[in-house]
Amino acid sequence: MGDLLHKIFTDDQLILLALAVALLLCYYSIPILVRIAHNSKIYDQPNLRAAHALPTPRLAGISIFLSVIVATSLLLRIFEFPEYQYLIAGSVIIFFIGIKDDILGISFYKKFIAEIIAALILILLADIRFTSFHGYFGVNGISYPLSIFFTLFLILGITNAFNLIDGVDGLAGTMALTAFATFGAWFYINNQPGYALICGANIGALLAFLRFNLWSKKNKIFMGDTGSLFLGFMMSVMVIRFNGLNLSANLPWHIEASPVVSFGILIIPIFDTCRVMLTRILQGKSPFYPDKTHIHHQLLSLGFSHKQVTAILFLVSICYIILSFEMQHLNLYLGTTILVGSGLILTYIPIYFNQKKSHTLPWTVIKSMKKRAG
Repeated sequence: MGDLLHKIFTDDQLILLALAVALLLCYYSIPILVRIAHNSKIYDQPNLRAAHALPTPRLAGISIFLSVIVATSLLLRIFEFPEYQYLIAGSVIIFFIGIKDDILGISFYKKFIAEIIAALILILLADIRFTSFHGYFGVNGISYPLSIFFTLFLILGITNAFNLIDGVDGLAGTMALTAFATFGAWFYINNQPGYALICGANIGALLAFLRFNLWSKKNKIFMGDTGSLFLGFMMSVMVIRFNGLNLSANLPWHIEASPVVSFGILIIPIFDTCRVMLTRILQGKSPFYPDKTHIHHQLLSLGFSHKQVTAILFLVSICYIILSFEMQHLNLYLGTTILVGSGLILTYIPIYFNQKKSHTLPWTVIKSMKKRAG
């Protein structure tokens, strides 16, 4: 079947077909999962940290995962893509820990161990890993043990960054959609049809998911940990391959400062996660302490709706993607400083207004009480 499809369709057509197959599978399977969730009372219940007010099914990750896996398994030239089997193996582990967390709950320790195992499958068996620091700290090629450690750290970081930013309707899905579209376009231009097809399948599944997550009342659903962890895991692979391929200058579209561009593409989930965790550590708390300090929480506190928060951060993400590609010829340190510095400024704008609002509120109440007394 696979050979027949590859004889009939070109690589370009297969990428579009993967997008369409994943979109249709996800679109028609989500309502089924919503009914199952309602019948089994599997909901994401509102709580102090949650930004939603009503119990909502959180099983869309099942649909996203299966849609991507079916589309890529059917249409990918697997004989030209030996690492695919290990990508599937790692993804299945991520899928099962996500499902358990969404339905029954799971301790962070067990989830973390499973994520390490999934990451090591990619690193040790598929040889998907960072092999260079691209000139940071004056270092290019790195030793094999350091390569394993650094790649493991990045995979875990990116995987959990998408999990942690999944706090308002459409946010994690939109951030993943823009990133997969950017990486997918770059892979396509640089004759990497396998990775472009994987990006296409993820784009298709996300388009279907966002239709229900943002604009459906009857079949509204969240992606849950299953979806956010899977998307983060897949995204980490795209980042590694993007940086690895750019070590060679013999590309139609070579990116000189690929780490800076990667950071710019994923700046909202990565920067926000690093900022929140560092803040918690400086306050003497666990970096995984649950609170409402993420950027989307700050914007919600200012009175923006879920869709408005997602739209704002989507536009910011697009601006950073454009900026990062424009800065690819800059010095690595200068480019990184610009991204981090501007990220700090933009992040603390809503924090400043929230603090100002909390300080002015008591005086507003007092003035109102004096007027009534008078």
